[in-house]
Amino acid sequence: VERAAVPVITQVVNGASFQPGALAPGLIATIFGSNLGPADQGLGIQLVSGRVSRTLGGIRVLFDGVESPLLFVRGDQINCVVPY
Repeated sequence: VERAAVPVITQVVNGASFQPGALAPGLIATIFGSNLGPADQGLGIQLVSGRVSRTLGGIRVLFDGVESPLLFVRGDQINCVVPY
């Protein structure tokens, strides 16, 4: 039985400045690490009923149990919106 690679988060930063710090609702955050999503290509914004999808390629990001809208997912990076 082959096991999926475990995601490793190395840094969570402000998506505009790439600076670490507090995250606020509505902020675009960037998560860096490994095994975060598909290794071969990135997946971009998908709209579902006029809203940004909360799942890309089977990947989800949760903040205190609340799903985040996903803007971009790749093996080493995720861009998402901190939920309200």
